[in-house]
Amino acid sequence: MNGKIWAVTGTLGGGKTTLGAEVALIHLRGGGWMFTNVAFFADRVREWMAEGGRKFDPSRLVMLTGELSEFHKQVFRGTPEQPVLVLIDEASLDFNARDYRDTSRDLLAFVNFVRKLDIHLVFITQRFEDLDKQFRARVAELFVCRNMKALKIWGIIPCPLPFYFRVRFDNTRGNGRPVKLDSEVVFRSWAWGLFDSNALTGKGHEQFLAMQTAHASPLEKIERPAKPSASPLWPYLLAAFSAALFSSF
Repeated sequence: MNGKIWAVTGTLGGGKTTLGAEVALIHLRGGGWMFTNVAFFADRVREWMAEGGRKFDPSRLVMLTGELSEFHKQVFRGTPEQPVLVLIDEASLDFNARDYRDTSRDLLAFVNFVRKLDIHLVFITQRFEDLDKQFRARVAELFVCRNMKALKIWGIIPCPLPFYFRVRFDNTRGNGRPVKLDSEVVFRSWAWGLFDSNALTGKGHEQFLAMQTAHASPLEKIERPAKPSASPLWPYLLAAFSAALFSSF
């Protein structure tokens, strides 16, 4: 019984999906199965695994389809030696705290049983509070990600180095509040380029795929007669200074 539930949260561009992708790819390279709505580039994953001396098995990278509210009907159970990984990006769109009454009983039962089913379930969401409270109560570890490029020292000076900050919390002990376990600084993730960070995921994303794109371009210039160049100011200043100097004698 090695199943567990994680939640990865953080600001926009904070590296949430990157962290989830790192966990997923390491799991995949170890021979595990993965079910996800994150769009991975299979050819690049194949090359990455080959560099590590492993042959990529595309059948073990399964894309979740249809309504994510029923994702539990598409996944497999794992084994104590090798749990199955389920990675869901933008989870709060499908499992929002405001809609917790709409969560089906069989999905809630599935979430309760992930430990016994040997499933490692990872929810990615911008705010932990936005996730269904019934799921939040069952999260074992919480990760908070932040892009430090947006940090301003003393509220004024931009952070001079582009890096990401990750903090891991234990959500199972304490006085109802997560307890900090550790943290790490990431300057560049090895997982970048192996997944599509611009892909739209989550409930209702289909309606935005057909949105018309506005392509910007430089505006046409208006030709205007050139203005005469202004005379330099320093000769006038020099003349005024000289006049003032000689008038003092």
